[in-house]
Amino acid sequence: TFKVQSGEIFGLLGANGAGKTVTLSMLTRHLTPTAGDAFIAKHSILSDFSKGATHLGVVTQNNSLWDRLSVEDHLFLFARLRGVPEDVVKDVVDGTIDQLE
Repeated sequence: TFKVQSGEIFGLLGANGAGKTVTLSMLTRHLTPTAGDAFIAKHSILSDFSKGATHLGVVTQNNSLWDRLSVEDHLFLFARLRGVPEDVVKDVVDGTIDQLE
């Protein structure tokens, strides 16, 4: 268990295989926990991720863009991470792409 206060910067360090990537993947909903729950600003990552995600920022040691994802896929991913609700994320992404064209 750990708690990060508002305004704090938190670094997750550990040996290879310690679970750092899995932990962050669950907090950002890239993976669904098989047991338990986590809370971001008192919002469950399982039942209320959209509201909690607006309080979360993640910076990885590597490039945050992936070769196998298209520009549109990246926009979907980062919109969801920022808490854009699933029912409107397509409209937001399409609008962003229209602005860039």
